[in-house]
Amino acid sequence: MNYTDFRKNLSEALDMVTKENQRVIVHKRDKAVAALVSIEDLKLLENLVDQLDVQEAKKILKEIEKEGTESWEAVKGELGV
Repeated sequence: MNYTDFRKNLSEALDMVTKENQRVIVHKRDKAVAALVSIEDLKLLENLVDQLDVQEAKKILKEIEKEGTESWEAVKGELGV
């Protein structure tokens, strides 16, 4: 849906999302710039992002366990601070 139509038909767009379980992608100058999604979709996306964050944190912790860390003083020295 282009931006102008989205602004004019916000109520219709909300109905599409809430009643028809659709996702509305808003375009501005032929470029997708935003999306209107249901709360359920947003929660799902947030849960997926949280899971990816946990996986990344576990990966980093394993790397630290394997390789260790540098002292703050050593890092400051490398950065010339």
